[in-house]
Amino acid sequence: MKNIFFTLVLFFGMMLVSSTSNAQFYPSQINDLRTGWGIGIASGNTSSDLFDNGVDRLVTFVSEDPSGLFNYILVKDPIWGGIGMYLPYNIKFPDVVIAHSFGANHYVLNVTYYDPMQGMVLEQIDYYTGSGFSSSIVTVLDNNLGAAAPVSGPRIDIDQENCHAAIVWHNPSQNVMKTMHINYYLGLSIQSPINTIPLSSNMIEPDVAVTMDDAYFTFLSRTRKDVYMLEMSLNDIDHNAGNIQSVIGMKAGLGFDHYNPRIATSCMNTNNHGDWTIVVGAGICASSGIFGWSGTDANLYNTAAHQYTNSYTWSNKNTNKYQMDAGISLNLYPAVTYQHSNGNSSSNYVQIAWQSTDALNNYMGKTAGSTTIVSVTCDRNGNPIPVAATNSIEPEYQIVPHYYSNGAMPSLGDSSGVNNFKSQSHVSLAGRNSIQNDQLVVYFDAANGNVNLPTWDEVIIKENVTVSSGFRSESVAAVESANEVNVRIYPNPVAEHITLESSVSDAAMMVSMFDMNGRLVMRAQGNSADLNNQLNAVVSGLSNGTYMLQVNSQGALVYNDKIVKMASN
Repeated sequence: MKNIFFTLVLFFGMMLVSSTSNAQFYPSQINDLRTGWGIGIASGNTSSDLFDNGVDRLVTFVSEDPSGLFNYILVKDPIWGGIGMYLPYNIKFPDVVIAHSFGANHYVLNVTYYDPMQGMVLEQIDYYTGSGFSSSIVTVLDNNLGAAAPVSGPRIDIDQENCHAAIVWHNPSQNVMKTMHINYYLGLSIQSPINTIPLSSNMIEPDVAVTMDDAYFTFLSRTRKDVYMLEMSLNDIDHNAGNIQSVIGMKAGLGFDHYNPRIATSCMNTNNHGDWTIVVGAGICASSGIFGWSGTDANLYNTAAHQYTNSYTWSNKNTNKYQMDAGISLNLYPAVTYQHSNGNSSSNYVQIAWQSTDALNNYMGKTAGSTTIVSVTCDRNGNPIPVAATNSIEPEYQIVPHYYSNGAMPSLGDSSGVNNFKSQSHVSLAGRNSIQNDQLVVYFDAANGNVNLPTWDEVIIKENVTVSSGFRSESVAAVESANEVNVRIYPNPVAEHITLESSVSDAAMMVSMFDMNGRLVMRAQGNSADLNNQLNAVVSGLSNGTYMLQVNSQGALVYNDKIVKMASN
């Protein structure tokens, strides 16, 4: 047994050969926003969601307090500001998504969690921008879990563009995974029957992502040696059909145990809406790495796992590449999200983040504390790519806590000013359902007695405005401004014919039109000539009333205004 253990350690160490090169870290250029929510001890979990359709912008997160006393959900909107409420005191593994098809300013926050007293639970909380929380409905999904405490809770995901959500959880008593589908279209919450996922008797720790009419699942084998992806249609979930569209088995490395698998999919407005990425923590003893696979539908883009913590394995590598404290650091709790991509399938960018005990090689004179959140940006194939606005032709790691060169510690409501990298943990990501192509990052920051910060841990959020990759910097913003596309739309009000004029005639654009309840009326992409034809075809058939029209180009919102449709003479 000792020989086997030594062999596994040696194998992993060989994959993570130590490097003495300078750390190629790139600091986040986006400020950390303090929420004021501290729980006194390190959290066990965060989950977050971001929704932005160009009319409303909503940010939410849930946190788990291991003491069981202060589980919390907070919502941030531009009208009301930030408002929060407590969740049941003893819940574990909370997850959250935002549903919106309920009329103006009306959203439903869907929170799933494991409650030792009730089982697997879905709590649906009404939220109104400008006024806050309203009523909530608690649904017990599964209370027949047996005596063993679950090692994971129910996971939920939603595709805002079709307003369909899916939930998945593991039942330890029955040794199966279960799933259900919720249709929120037109403000109705229609829940499907609960379905037992076929072939799931040997599976644990599931996660789910939804795109168009499909749910994509990931889960581990009971031995933790294998990672799987499964694709099922929402219709099959609705009818307990059990048909499996694809099952893909993957391994990170010989003998590695896997933990905390997460999956994300691209949004339905891209040509490659079936793209998906899975990330997982894998390793043994005091060393572990973050591995991942990307693919589309039933096809893998990379048959061998990407090892995101070992940049020597990346596509554009050289002898100078840095890796995360080879063989001695813990890299845990990965998170993953896609950008919205604004209909551009070639820019299905993926952000991956995790917590690491890597010492950062004394980066900028700052040595990490117990844990630090790091990130890497990838293309749709899962290959890490250079951080935006750097001169490097190679990928870099990104330090998620913002670095302040002046060492200032801003006050509550500003940025956290985390320039000592004390202890950040349990990151979550969201971004696919934001039309502005930005990202939300949520993590816990431990003050560790710093007199300029609260004496308890605090939830930190970052609302990252992103472009082609990475955390946006000022130099990227300048480039965008120089290449800005100006759009004019007339007449307004419109009876039958409407014209879209662009300062760059051949610029690729995407037009989206919403009614005043936030429902998508049309979405089209092309140059100005293409879009004029499609716009007029839609406008001529519109009912009289007011609509919101948005135009995106080069990853930026270049037009956002109301148009009025009136009757023709």
